[in-house]
Amino acid sequence: MNICVIASGYPSRSNPVLDIFIHEQAREMVRQGLNIHVITIGTSEDFCEEIMDGVYVHRVIRDDFKPSYLLFLAFSLKALRAAIQLNRKLRFDIIHSHFADHAGFAGAVISKLLGKPFVLTSHGYDIYYNKKLGYGLGSHLPSRLLIWFILKMPSKITVASKALKNQLKTWNVDSKKIEIINNGINLDFIKSDITPKIIKNSQVILTVANLLPIKNIGYMLEAMPYVLEKFTDVRYIVVGDGPEREKLERIADKRELTNNVDFVGELRNNELPRYYSMADVFVLPSVHEGFGIVKLEAFAFGVPVIVTNGGGAVEGVNHGENGFVVPLNQPKKLAEAIITILANPELKESMGRRGKEIVMKNYLWKHNVKKVIKVYSGLMSNHT
Repeated sequence: MNICVIASGYPSRSNPVLDIFIHEQAREMVRQGLNIHVITIGTSEDFCEEIMDGVYVHRVIRDDFKPSYLLFLAFSLKALRAAIQLNRKLRFDIIHSHFADHAGFAGAVISKLLGKPFVLTSHGYDIYYNKKLGYGLGSHLPSRLLIWFILKMPSKITVASKALKNQLKTWNVDSKKIEIINNGINLDFIKSDITPKIIKNSQVILTVANLLPIKNIGYMLEAMPYVLEKFTDVRYIVVGDGPEREKLERIADKRELTNNVDFVGELRNNELPRYYSMADVFVLPSVHEGFGIVKLEAFAFGVPVIVTNGGGAVEGVNHGENGFVVPLNQPKKLAEAIITILANPELKESMGRRGKEIVMKNYLWKHNVKKVIKVYSGLMSNHT
């Protein structure tokens, strides 16, 4: 199969972790015999054309395009031109866009003009709307109208969780068009070389997340004093960066947590295993999560996971078996779950072991791609 993937974000020299899950899926598609061409946006530091792990990447426009308000239209036109040129040689079987944004709109137009089946993958924040917190691409009426249009166009929409499927239904999407295909991780990540533990003689709580309001790191900071009443040597490590970082550092300072909380910033993927390997418990305290690949990464290293009941984060977390699901914004409940794991080494070990088993059985990218290929094959059969 020849697949044209449209993505507004994709890993590159300038940002190797940007929407890396799209590349992980694409390279697994190559491993399973598909020919993948990605049309995306880049920066002045990036190659316009390159091959990454067998995936052909075409960066058709820079993200500093001026005027910025025309970037959406300019990307769509340039993506269309690139797709037409590539289609002359490759005869694409499927057009597959990620997110109901620039890429979703471009994919919808390209699929119509080329007469190809169109698949859209929504990853969450593009369709999730929260007026109070102000996140989601649909935070303004023009955006919501555009997203509504994009969601009407695909033959199939894939999502990573039941929560996202339910969210799509609020946009009046026909449930028959929606396929739940869980995200995954790759074995290379699990097998990464582990450097020595950099924090010794402490129990470690870990969160890996972009520092945005939706990730709700402040909730975990509220829970820390309760944890420290029981375990004075606990360290809470936060991997990630974003606009909330200064605010969160101030909160930690105000609560006198600076000796127990470390904000280490954004890391490359190959740097993450050293942190997962030292963690005793992983916490994902999000207000809303489309799925949460990071919880799978924690499971893969045998780390119990605690999530809130905010959306798709609960998928794969079996309460009491490989982790805990706690109520949103009840810091004492979160602290109790953390203390339960830290105080019971045998429970921690059994939860971690069960989490790793579940990942290896159900949540590798090879499992994801087999299901995506099944969607592709069904569309191609109907199309002919």
